[in-house]
Amino acid sequence: MKNKKASVLVVSLIILGVILLIAVSISAVSVQQRKASISSSSSNRAYQVAESGVEDVLQRIKNNPGGLVSAIDNDGNCNGTIDLIAAKGYKVELRSAGAIVGCGAQISTIDSVKSTGTAGQDSRAIEAAVAQASPVYKAVCNSINSGGVYCIRMKISDGSTEERTSSNGSAWTTVTSPFPTATTAGNYDLITAYIFDIDAGTFPGVCRVNTIDGKFTCRYMPGASWTNYPSNGSPWP
Repeated sequence: MKNKKASVLVVSLIILGVILLIAVSISAVSVQQRKASISSSSSNRAYQVAESGVEDVLQRIKNNPGGLVSAIDNDGNCNGTIDLIAAKGYKVELRSAGAIVGCGAQISTIDSVKSTGTAGQDSRAIEAAVAQASPVYKAVCNSINSGGVYCIRMKISDGSTEERTSSNGSAWTTVTSPFPTATTAGNYDLITAYIFDIDAGTFPGVCRVNTIDGKFTCRYMPGASWTNYPSNGSPWP
């Protein structure tokens, strides 16, 4: 009888041991799954933060197309890396041909950005290409006899122009518009802006060409207003 009771006790202990082992195993798996879930959530947050960094910097580049890197790298240490880890959880490297650009570089030289976001112990990095905007204006300048500078700026899309002069270091003055907005569609290019002699006088002159049909228009200013030169305004058909 005693042996039978002992056998039952041993079997019971074995069963309890098996149950305990199963419970411990299930608990360990649950803990691992919980850790994996937390890590995945943290990694996702880091990725989202990195995306925010890319969006932020691309907007800065869009708002300052013709400026220097110093205009957008304003974290207090202008070195081509916008470090906002403490404030927003990300830092963004401004790159050109794989290298970080300098503070004095043109924004237009940036061809990619690399954003690293952090969340908890996790970090994720995203690299995005930067599509720079096409040039909007073209300008040409020359010195003038009075010792100043004479410049013309033209909008490439429609050929409209503005003339500015600065005499002997004085402030720039917008004088007039040599060409009105073009009546024909097409992209335009400025040929020259210079001082040349027409009819024994020295006058500013400028030419533009429609890069689609090849037609030129030249104008010069012998007086207070611009005049086509030659009179038909098209030296070449």
